[in-house]
Amino acid sequence: MKFVLITGLKETGKDTIIKLVLDGSKKILPKFKYINFKSIVREKWFEENIDKMEKAKERFYKDLEKAVGDAFKEGKHVIVNGYFTVKTGHGYLPVISEDFFDTFNPDILILIEAEKPKMKGDMIYGAKLKSLNDADWFQQEINRVYASFYSAVSGALLKIVTVKPGNVKSVIKEINELMRYSLD
Repeated sequence: MKFVLITGLKETGKDTIIKLVLDGSKKILPKFKYINFKSIVREKWFEENIDKMEKAKERFYKDLEKAVGDAFKEGKHVIVNGYFTVKTGHGYLPVISEDFFDTFNPDILILIEAEKPKMKGDMIYGAKLKSLNDADWFQQEINRVYASFYSAVSGALLKIVTVKPGNVKSVIKEINELMRYSLD
């Protein structure tokens, strides 16, 4: 069974892109179990309990391990929609660490990034792209470093896709082709 981790800032529209990938690939890809970090972790754990972050992360990994294990037992591949870091009032906290890769060993890492819109109100797939402020761009760069590092230490294939106005369909096609290739 394959484990695919798709990550990126919420401003990239990754939730919508993943939904479109899964909806559009039902005929060409085997059944995937979709797991969203949001259904398991609450960012408040990390914002309000910085001193207790390790305990919160432990609880999160346990819940995620159960969800992934259940999917594998059902014979399904897994796509996890997550994020490497959470921005807090005090800085950035890693959500995914080396322990995550030791435990789950993803086969593919897909990092979805946003390109800075050239004009205010640029549209992506019919919706206005939310502008990334300087802090978001900094977090996107931190996530890129994490993705590169974890790909190197885990051996997972890393694909970085950039969402630009007008290219969402090509991003979806690119991710579909990557997943199809990895399953051959």
